[in-house]
Order: sequence, then structure tokens, then C-alpha cells
Amino acid sequence: VVVMARQDGAELVLAVGDSGVGIGEEELADLGKPYHQTRSGKETSERGTGLGLSLVQALAEMQSGTVKVQSARGQGTTVTVRLPVMGEAKSTVTDFAPLEVHQRIAAAQQAGEVIIQAKDGAA
Repeated sequence: VVVMARQDGAELVLAVGDSGVGIGEEELADLGKPYHQTRSGKETSERGTGLGLSLVQALAEMQSGTVKVQSARGQGTTVTVRLPVMGEAKSTVTDFAPLEVHQRIAAAQQAGEVIIQAKDGAA
């Protein structure tokens, strides 16, 4: 899984991508509907509730943002959220390359810092 954040003009861009089973083009239109699970998701041992993407979409829309899903079977999925930046930023967003993100996580783990990993369905 690769997570990236950057500022693009007046927008904050957040992207999460994986190299998993991907989603067929015929199913992309149904993504974001509450409790919808793709057929490819049902083929894996780990299954979610089908709420994650619908929550992301609702939260983005509440902030006048957008959600875009790019995927192809066998090639993974990337979800990109674009949110408007309103007013002066109180902190800066640094654009990290995927390797940098991995290295920062590994360094934090070695230093004994808390890293949270959550799986769908975990309490």
C-alpha cells in the first residue's frame, strides 16, 4: 500500500494505492454505495463491510471535495481524494515519494513509536 499527500494549487490531494486484485471496469460505477462489495473483493480471504469508500466519499463531499477511483483487474486500485485548502494552512504538507514513506514508517517502528495498523472488521 502506498499513501501520498501533496498540495496542488488550492487543493490537498491524498492518494492511497495498492497492487491488489483490482476492480473491473463494470463495477467502478457502484463503488461508494453503502455496503457494496466488489466481486473481486469477495474472492479474497479478507472482506470488509463495504462502508469504507462510501464514508470517504461522504466526508469528501461534505468538505466540497471529490473522490476518484482508478483500477483495473489484476493491477491494483488507487483512490484519490481532493479537498479544497481553505485559508492559511496551519501546517505544511510534504510530498513524499513512496520509498520515503516506507523508510519513515520503518524508522518510527525501530524507534519504538506507535504505528497503527487497522484491518476491516477489526474492533
